Amino acid sequence: VITLIRNTPKYAPEGIVHGSTISIADILRAAPEGYDTPFAGLNDKLHGVRKGEILTVCAASGIGKSTLVTEIAYDLVVRHGLKVCHIALENVLEATAAQYVAMGCNVPVSRFRNDPSCIEESDVEAALARTVHKMYFFKHFGSIDTHEFKSKLLYYARAGVDFIVLDHLSMVISGSDVANERKEIDKIMTDLASMVVETGVGLINVVHLKRKETGNKDK
Repeated sequence: VITLIRNTPKYAPEGIVHGSTISIADILRAAPEGYDTPFAGLNDKLHGVRKGEILTVCAASGIGKSTLVTEIAYDLVVRHGLKVCHIALENVLEATAAQYVAMGCNVPVSRFRNDPSCIEESDVEAALARTVHKMYFFKHFGSIDTHEFKSKLLYYARAGVDFIVLDHLSMVISGSDVANERKEIDKIMTDLASMVVETGVGLINVVHLKRKETGNKDK
């Protein structure tokens, strides 16, 4: 009994790690190679997008964040053969699906939405089979319950989805009665980070930048 007591390891709170336990093999282990995006410059910076990580896309309104992440998602499905869930909270489901069809046919989505006949029906069917029919989407009806939404994301992640595109984060709490939007966003991001670590899903997250209320409206 005395020997067992003497050999009992010292108590340390969970998550506290002494540096001596980190080996040279841990340091020399290369980061996993990501999946290339369609953009060479972005690949040079990111070395692709990886599962088990959060990639956040930030820019002012109207810059093209949604188009960028849709192009990346399209490439993940078509070229890399991965399962993608695209959650576009500012679009109806059909409009999001139409983006993938238009991309597959190399036609501007605005033109296709205004004049669906600009693409042959057989080409639309082929584009649907290449992308939309292999993907997951989220159909919502206005306001979203934050807790329920997070549980749905976890469902997608556990269902074998490789990447989730969330466009965009602020819409998740827009219908909630919260006094501190920043605090609520931080809370959701903490939950999303836990989900990514737990399931290994990749999260591509869009965030709108808010204009500062100053005299200079260009900032």
